[in-house]
Amino acid sequence: ILDEYITKVCPASQQRTPRLLHQISQLRRAADLLVGELCEEFSQSEFTPALFELDLASPDPEAPGAPTFLLPDGTPVRLYGRIDRVDTWQNEGRTYLRVIDYKSGDTKFSLDDIARGLHLQLLVYLFALWHPENPAFREKIAGTGEILPAGVLYTGARVPEKLYDAPQTSETVLADAHRSVYRSGLLLADETVLRAMDRDLSGRYLPVRLRADGSFYKASEKSLSTLERLGSLLGSLETAVCRLAGGLRVMCAKQASGNS
Repeated sequence: ILDEYITKVCPASQQRTPRLLHQISQLRRAADLLVGELCEEFSQSEFTPALFELDLASPDPEAPGAPTFLLPDGTPVRLYGRIDRVDTWQNEGRTYLRVIDYKSGDTKFSLDDIARGLHLQLLVYLFALWHPENPAFREKIAGTGEILPAGVLYTGARVPEKLYDAPQTSETVLADAHRSVYRSGLLLADETVLRAMDRDLSGRYLPVRLRADGSFYKASEKSLSTLERLGSLLGSLETAVCRLAGGLRVMCAKQASGNS
């Protein structure tokens, strides 16, 4: 698949410089690592990948639809985006949704950022699926059942660099590479749902670890949220989006009056 992609974006007729060949090699290693990591994760997960490159406002009649907020004067603010991956799990008549966003950098999820109107993307995606504008999407995903949010995750998609003091076997290097694939996000604080994602809750596939006594490690708490808290974040998200949209409108009006 990767060879086909490279041939498509960079035909053999094009000159492949040493720098380009190095970048292709890095891409190949990253793809191999991520595919292997995902295979290991889903071999123990009850969640399954259901949607890829999902365009919220696609003309597809079963698309979720662009989430819409209203400014104080009634002006609609519509948000558009494309979701890398959506995973689902059906349990007791409910469909749980998990939003995944691949990152080549080291972006971390932070509620402080959300409060400042930064990095709103993942929550916008989650709420667009949890409360879809299009009823046809709800029926497609959950039928007549309830849709609930399992959470959102940034997932690293690059090969990490690590220096060793002594030679290591290829198995050791590969195992270290898999362990260094980071995940950062906000997840529903429901042990049953969490174990459906990461059976052992060892921190291997989620930014969450469970102690032997059944309590979560303190570092895990920032990645957990009750359903009620997730619902309240919708209000915070709407406030942040409307504040940004209102500021943009004022700025555009000033620029327009300055150019007239």
